[in-house]
Amino acid sequence: MSRPLRTTLFALGFTTLGAVAALGAQAVAGPGPGRGMGPGPGRGAMERIEALMQELDLTEAQQAEAAALRDELRETFQAHRADRDEDAAVLKQALLAEPTDARAIHALIDERHARMTETAHGVADAMLEFWAVLEPDQQAVLVDRLDRLVERREHLRGALAP
Repeated sequence: MSRPLRTTLFALGFTTLGAVAALGAQAVAGPGPGRGMGPGPGRGAMERIEALMQELDLTEAQQAEAAALRDELRETFQAHRADRDEDAAVLKQALLAEPTDARAIHALIDERHARMTETAHGVADAMLEFWAVLEPDQQAVLVDRLDRLVERREHLRGALAP
């Protein structure tokens, strides 16, 4: 497979995974501190998530499942935030080495890619667990949200295109 095609497929895979992860995070996230970057006044991420939860009209059992998955994902993402700081320090050290340590930079990329893949599978599994506890009408709401997310991204791409 040619390098440009492989790169394109890789990017497409992560974009698709990103859409699923974003949708999953919207579905299982709960209230927390601060406001996300949302379109328009008063439409931060937490407000959108709360609106989705209301729209899904979750049962108590579903709410408990969502809370458990949210906590699991929150832990995973917090661990990755700590990894980013460590990765930045390794990158800086490799760049400042005399000569620049290309091997260390490539090793860092390989390690980070492995962590991202592991996390992506965890997010997908969490989303699938949450999906399994939803009723068909609730699943339809999430599919509709995914459609809207894709449309919004396509619109943004068109607006940002040269």
